[in-house]
Amino acid sequence: MSYLVLARKYRPKNLAELIGQDHVTQTLLNAFKQNKVGQAYIFTGTRGVGKTSVGRIIAKALRCETEGHREGEASYGTPCNECQACQEVDATNSLDVLEIDGASNNGVDSVRELRENVKFMPAAGKKRVIIIDEVHMLTQAAFNALLKTLEEPPKHASFIFATTDIHKVPATILSRCQRFDLKRLPQSLIYDYLLTILEKEKISVDSNAVQLIAHKADGSVRDALSLTDQVIALSGAEITYDTSNTALGLVNRSLLIKIMRALISQEPLTAIHEVHSAYNNGFEMKSVLQELAELYRDAIMLKLGEDEKSLSFSASDLQELKELLQNTSYEGLQVSFQLLVQAVTDVSRSPLPLASTEITLARLCSAAQLQPVADLVEMLRGARPILTPPGPGPASMQAGLSDGKRSDWKSFVSFATQAKPSIGSLLEHAIPLDPVKEWQSGKLKSIRLGFRESHNFYLEQAKNSNTSTAIHKIIASFVGRNMAVEVEKIYSADHPKNLAKNLVSISEKKTEAVHDRTEKLKAEFLAKDLVKDTKELFGAELSSFKVLDPKEQTKD
Repeated sequence: MSYLVLARKYRPKNLAELIGQDHVTQTLLNAFKQNKVGQAYIFTGTRGVGKTSVGRIIAKALRCETEGHREGEASYGTPCNECQACQEVDATNSLDVLEIDGASNNGVDSVRELRENVKFMPAAGKKRVIIIDEVHMLTQAAFNALLKTLEEPPKHASFIFATTDIHKVPATILSRCQRFDLKRLPQSLIYDYLLTILEKEKISVDSNAVQLIAHKADGSVRDALSLTDQVIALSGAEITYDTSNTALGLVNRSLLIKIMRALISQEPLTAIHEVHSAYNNGFEMKSVLQELAELYRDAIMLKLGEDEKSLSFSASDLQELKELLQNTSYEGLQVSFQLLVQAVTDVSRSPLPLASTEITLARLCSAAQLQPVADLVEMLRGARPILTPPGPGPASMQAGLSDGKRSDWKSFVSFATQAKPSIGSLLEHAIPLDPVKEWQSGKLKSIRLGFRESHNFYLEQAKNSNTSTAIHKIIASFVGRNMAVEVEKIYSADHPKNLAKNLVSISEKKTEAVHDRTEKLKAEFLAKDLVKDTKELFGAELSSFKVLDPKEQTKD
């Protein structure tokens, strides 16, 4: 007997076997149970989620001949899959179930022939079922020819449509059908389903390999089973992570992590040499960049706290990635991901894909050194001069702290902003847990900076090794000697660990100042006679109040 691919072998034979589409199956089962089956259904969704399978199951349910499964009986809607009518549908050779490909039979003549054919009574049983796959491919004339029959079909006829592009189906057709949207299946559900199938097939499998297949299936059960077939063809009765990578033609994750390590360490030549090895092994540069972008996406998800089990990594690769992320900022990962996504498009159009990839890797290495645009714009506006902080030593100490006006937190943040705008912006959300004037006293072993619970994002930024090093250097320049820097979380006022009940960050002061100014202007506005008279005349109340920036105000 010839081999039957998994997608056909495990095609669902009744609604209960269709996974991930409970909103569809339950509605249809209720319709059968209440003897309220519609005469026309349309199922839409991405490839491989069960649209045609549902159509065939409905066809079997309508035509099943077994006692108890027929119309009005207890199991109506659940085909027996054993009678001749059910087996004919499964074998696609039933005279009364016409399955038509809308892509190749999309003309008006085909629909006219169908319209004439459907008038005849079924050869056996009570129902004739017409299934049109990819119905959106029909021409406008074909749709028009179908309208009348679809609106008033013979009692013995039922229509079932399937489409991956519902927006191309005319509203006149949709209004005559019951529509069901089938969902893309989550990776976790496909993973569990594949484990069940492989267990039935008596195939030993690495869970990371199954995660990889489920991830590449992109929400399609049929794609997942087809990919599994492909992997089994290479690995036989034992599927491993490495054989899955090879069978699916994917760049090895270990190689991608090596490239990522080189990029984070700002070693462009190392990253380029690794890409050359992939190129020499026959991989397209677009595929390499695309999978590298997916790696950065997974890294961002890990940084955000995503469950490790949902990511397709071997244990060693996952551990190596975790170590890399300890010295990598969330922002750096984001910028790199955006550059890679753009590079995938650029390389696909480039006459020199390898060279374009090499330049992209060089850009990725320098991305971490880029300053935020907002900081550059602020400097260009002349809000503050661009200064180089003095190096540590007696001279800088005199320049920094001998002037009493500079021994406060606001002066230090201003100094840090001049040295590095991004650090100054971060420190506006911090609170010094030791007075700045005591930094030079020699009594402090370290300088402690606090961030409130609500500013956890800035706290994590400050803990990043690159940011922490920058803060340390700026403090050393300001104070005139090296000092350790500790970053802590400040708890709410009623928390027993609270460290600074009465201290306020510069950012909070700015927010409070804006609020006070707004309230003052609002009070002045409401006190004007014109406003009072208007309120009294219309019996109205002020619903909103906004203070416009000078740039937003129009000229008289």
